[in-house]
Amino acid sequence: MNIRKKFFLRFLLVILAAISVAAIVVSCNKLDLTPLDKTTTSTFFNKKSDFEGGLFAAYSSMQDLYAVNSATSFGGHNGAASFWVTSMLASDDAQFNTSQNNSDVEVMDVDALNLKPNNRFIYTVYAETYEGINRANIVLEQVDNGRNNLTDEEKKVVVAEAKFIRGFFHFLAAQMWKTAPLITETAKKLQQTFKNSDPTALLQASLDDFKAAAIDLPTSWDAAFTGRATKWTARAYEGKVDVWMGKWDDAVVAFEDVEKNAGYQLLPQYDDNFAVTNENNNESIFEIQFGGPYSDDNSWILDDNGNEDFKSTQGTSRQSFFIALTDAGANRWFVPTRKLKDLFDEEPADKRLDESLYYKEGEDYTVYETGSNVMKSGVFTTALTGPTSLSPTGLAIKKYLGKKNADPAYYRQGVSFNNERFFRYSELLLLHAEALLSGGKPKGGSVYQTADALVNATRQRAGLSPLTGVSMQQLQKEKQKELCFEPARYFDMIRWNIGGAKIFPFPQDEIDRNHGSLVQNP
Repeated sequence: MNIRKKFFLRFLLVILAAISVAAIVVSCNKLDLTPLDKTTTSTFFNKKSDFEGGLFAAYSSMQDLYAVNSATSFGGHNGAASFWVTSMLASDDAQFNTSQNNSDVEVMDVDALNLKPNNRFIYTVYAETYEGINRANIVLEQVDNGRNNLTDEEKKVVVAEAKFIRGFFHFLAAQMWKTAPLITETAKKLQQTFKNSDPTALLQASLDDFKAAAIDLPTSWDAAFTGRATKWTARAYEGKVDVWMGKWDDAVVAFEDVEKNAGYQLLPQYDDNFAVTNENNNESIFEIQFGGPYSDDNSWILDDNGNEDFKSTQGTSRQSFFIALTDAGANRWFVPTRKLKDLFDEEPADKRLDESLYYKEGEDYTVYETGSNVMKSGVFTTALTGPTSLSPTGLAIKKYLGKKNADPAYYRQGVSFNNERFFRYSELLLLHAEALLSGGKPKGGSVYQTADALVNATRQRAGLSPLTGVSMQQLQKEKQKELCFEPARYFDMIRWNIGGAKIFPFPQDEIDRNHGSLVQNP
């Protein structure tokens, strides 16, 4: 077991011990009991590696947005693939694959935007979001515990990274639920309740955390810690939250700083962004880190034995959910919509079509073989009926798949080790364009000084002719094609008030637990 895994697992024991102590205080406060596990928050956070374990545990809540398993399910509400369901499937990029007798009522509800408080996928994203916030808060509260040997500089970096993680989750909560609770300290009792926040305050808290993180995070990490948030990750997120808050000038300042100084760049080939051999590339601002290759991952065991450094050995079952035609046992939930294909067809020369969607009869097709848990080559068919039916749309997702991602070394026991690209530089450029179109003024700190230049940067790579006088509608179309099947579209739809998109309800369990303090979203 590597050292980072050891401290991660010890930190989970700390959390469990803290919960046990709290339960004892509430139910048996007349007894002086010692926790069964001697590792607690009062004995654990003594040295740098302890704090790294705490931070890695907080990062792991991001991984479980995609790969919740039996070790981390909440009260039986196991919503594996929850964030794909609530972001990608809820959007007009993808729809539920009803072919091959496929069905799951709760998935189909989200696809139809029939958003219910008892939906297990909404519940899981909520639970992981606040688990991540709580774990970040634990680290923040222990930095000045008076007994650790951190230097002042190390304390600054720990605080900055914990604030980035907390900002990440609070921003997600704002996007998903708008009035979700703002939690800046750990609960002091089991019965503690939380109320709705003001949506502006929730976004502002995220922004404040990202700003603080950008000051003290390093500009890069050594190879063993590739993927941890940097100064430029935080600065990019500053600009993104500014866009959500309508702070257009502030967004422009942040984006120009990143474009001038961070070193990000668009990769020459679009689909190189999603190759498993090209994780954390120069276009990636932030990725959810998974394990591999040549590991022994099991999607049902949290952080099982493996040889990774910062990365968890947990992976996702993306291939099971994304690939429309497999042998028995796979989920086959997500297929592209005809609306997305029609959007690409408006400009047939767009290279991103062939790199994002399967749509051609007889095309080489990457198939997941569940019996051997490996990828194999197949032939794509657009047939809509019969035993070879792929999808009701005659389309399948190619992004993250295809020949570049068929190496069996990157799959094990039904798990894919390919990271989730959460925020790419191309999205930042398009957010910058939106800020300019919405009234933000260029500051002269970037090579991109117009919305046209920013949008045309992504169009040029896609093989499309440049636009002049870009409109908001053209920007929205460009962004959907560039970021299809990534985590941006549905939240953009909410923000732009298009396609019937709406915020999610709070899980009913949370409404009940808070005894009226938390009011359900309309």
